[in-house]
Amino acid sequence: MNKLVQATIGELKNPALWAASAGILTEAFLEKTLWTQRRDLFGYAVERAGQTIYLSEEEWRQGTATVSNQGIRIKRQAARAALLLLGIGGAYYLKRRPEALARIAQGALLGVSATAAAHAAQELVPALNKAGTIARAGG
Repeated sequence: MNKLVQATIGELKNPALWAASAGILTEAFLEKTLWTQRRDLFGYAVERAGQTIYLSEEEWRQGTATVSNQGIRIKRQAARAALLLLGIGGAYYLKRRPEALARIAQGALLGVSATAAAHAAQELVPALNKAGTIARAGG
């Protein structure tokens, strides 16, 4: 068997890879659950004229708002920052534990942190949301 194939299979057997993948999915589900279950805090994200604007529940129901509600955006970013800090803090705490299970949990927490950071960056830099925008711009 080819060495590259063997190395790939070896990595796919690594529990840390699967733990990080689970952490990534967990963060995405946590965000989605927060946004949908707590509309009173996190409002709605709506695409208008190629831009994402954030609306409170009241603004959403009226359907007339054209300007983004910055309070909603800040609350969403604060929730992402909390997830990021939770993941990093938990991973740091588990760093001192020798058990193999602690290493797996550490990988999951780092997956949560990385995804929260990526989602925050996507919101702060809108060009990241448009596939190929940076490549076409020469960046």
